[in-house]
This record gives sequence, structure tokens and C-alpha cells, in this order.
Amino acid sequence: MSRIDTISATDTTIQLHDARTLGYIEYGNPAGKPLFYFHGHPVSRLEAGFLAEQAQKNNIRLIGVDRPGLGRSTYKAGRHFLDWPDDVVELADRLHINRFAVVGFSGGGPYALACAYKISNRLTACGVVSGVGHTGRLLSFLSTVVLQS
Repeated sequence: MSRIDTISATDTTIQLHDARTLGYIEYGNPAGKPLFYFHGHPVSRLEAGFLAEQAQKNNIRLIGVDRPGLGRSTYKAGRHFLDWPDDVVELADRLHINRFAVVGFSGGGPYALACAYKISNRLTACGVVSGVGHTGRLLSFLSTVVLQS
């Protein structure tokens, strides 16, 4: 049995207002400080499991979320980086979380930055670890941010 097998997790989905499914998993302390984890590409919410033990030790409610089309989340045609924060807010509201931190690992980095840009009023912190993304989409996103600033 691996160390991760002994860590408790809640793995489930919600139905979003547009009828899509959003998959997520929770580790750590359910009453702890909420941290939404955005996985790299092409993995899923389960990637957050490598932080589960540390989340428990540090009083963190770690929530790994599947992006559209990955894991248990329904694909969304024509989606943009700036659509992602709306899904995150809908999940946070459903979980009764008003303020929270986000972190994006690798390909999840641009999604964390989209949250910092669009829903900064809800965030306590934003982190990017080894951030990388689809170059075309990332440049398009950054152009949008620069032009709207």
C-alpha cells in the first residue's frame, strides 16, 4: 500500500449552470484554508494527490479541479482562458467558499493567471509552479490582458 492510499479524499462532480460536468477532488482538512489546484497537461484533478499529505499537515483544504475536456469534466467547445474563472467561481460557490487561493502547475499556470486577472476579488493568493501552456493560447490570453489594461 502506498502512502497516498492512506490519505482520505472526496472525489466527485458537480453539474454547472450550462449542464456541463466539472470533476474535482478534495484532500486535506475540510475546514482548512481553501486552495484550488489546477493540474498540468494532459493529466487530471488526481495530480493534486501528490500534495495531499502536506495539505493535511498544513491545515489546507486542497481542491484539485479537472479542466474542460479532461478527467471527469465535460469538454466546452470554443472555450477561452477567461472562461475558466467562471467555472471556478461556480464550484467555489457550490462548496460555500467565498475567498480562496489558486495554484497552477505547468499547463495549469495560465488558468491560475486567468483567475488572478478576472476574479482577484475572490483570491487570497495566486501561484504558478513551472508554468507552461499552449504558446498560441497563452500569447492570445496575454494580448487580451494587455489590451484590456
